[in-house]
Amino acid sequence: MERRTGAHQRGRARARRRPARRERARAGGGRRAARRRNGRRPRGGAAETTGIDALLAAVAQAIGADAVCTLGAEGAAYAVGGVTGRAPARRVEAVDTTAAGDTFVGYLAASAGADFGERLRLALGAGSLTVTTLGSAGSIPRRAEVEAFLAT
Repeated sequence: MERRTGAHQRGRARARRRPARRERARAGGGRRAARRRNGRRPRGGAAETTGIDALLAAVAQAIGADAVCTLGAEGAAYAVGGVTGRAPARRVEAVDTTAAGDTFVGYLAASAGADFGERLRLALGAGSLTVTTLGSAGSIPRRAEVEAFLAT
């Protein structure tokens, strides 16, 4: 049998040390607790969206165009025509988030001739409806389905 040396043995030594590191991290509460103790919020959820309005305004100004950012279940934030704001998403029971962003962008672009408020409402409705169905292409709703969903 061939004797293994070098990187293989070092890898095994690291693997033996990992549980001890994990236990030390758990004892101190882990990275999230450390961030909270250091005055920084952990990433994820609403904590990350607090500065999105200012960021979108800066991006819109830098590129000389409007900017929209989806926020998942929270809806979308926008900087359009020098005005920033947020629009809530419809509350639904999410099954699969695949294609939700693509659907949102597609509906926003496809309704380019309409008022921005109506475009955003339609895009958010389509994105919300998309997450209620499994899959990607099959979950993208037809416009009539979105209109019916928004009418309820």
